[in-house]
Amino acid sequence: MSETAIKIPFNTCYYIRKLLLQSEEELNSLLARKEICFISKSILDKLLYDVYLEEDILDVLSKLYQEEDVLREVVEQLEKLVSQHQTIVTKGDFSESERIKRKILQLMGFKRITITKQEIVEALTQISLFSKNYLGSILTINNWQSTCPSDDWLKNFQIKQSAKFFFADGTQILSLKQLQLIHEWVVAFNQQSSIIIRDFVEIIKEQKVGELPGGVPLLSANCYAAWVNKLK
Repeated sequence: MSETAIKIPFNTCYYIRKLLLQSEEELNSLLARKEICFISKSILDKLLYDVYLEEDILDVLSKLYQEEDVLREVVEQLEKLVSQHQTIVTKGDFSESERIKRKILQLMGFKRITITKQEIVEALTQISLFSKNYLGSILTINNWQSTCPSDDWLKNFQIKQSAKFFFADGTQILSLKQLQLIHEWVVAFNQQSSIIIRDFVEIIKEQKVGELPGGVPLLSANCYAAWVNKLK
């Protein structure tokens, strides 16, 4: 990604920091909750108090929106929203200014995401049964087992002979680390399946197999851009 070609005006960055400072208590409370957030407390502190304001904001956005064209759209959207917020504030329209501020904060990564183990199980089962139609149960199960990352938590996910998943542990809400592990596993499984079914990944995407609530594909669950409606 040629980040040097993408710049955020200092005035926009300064205004974003102003909004973050105004919302500091609320954002710290959000980050302390168990649900998934792609921003950490240390990143928030850096945005609030580091001297390299423009670099810090661009660095955060680059990690949230890894594709250059998406990053460029988000930067443009932030500039427009900041301008709109400044205008609305002068008119005293609190509800509209609050709505725009929420959108700015979400684009900056401050969006709480809740994913349960049951939702993951259902999405994995969709992909598994889809694979079973092409490869059969035995090969599908073998592919899941051979591509599973080495992690004790993932051992809670077990596969029946029918190729359906179930979860042996009672944990409900997933963490960001756990979501990243699931994403790593699904990517590796799809790559393995693509050796036999060349267009396996493309077919899954086209037919929306393995979607989480909100229409987020399990294949894209590790990408923040999939969770935030960045253009509305």
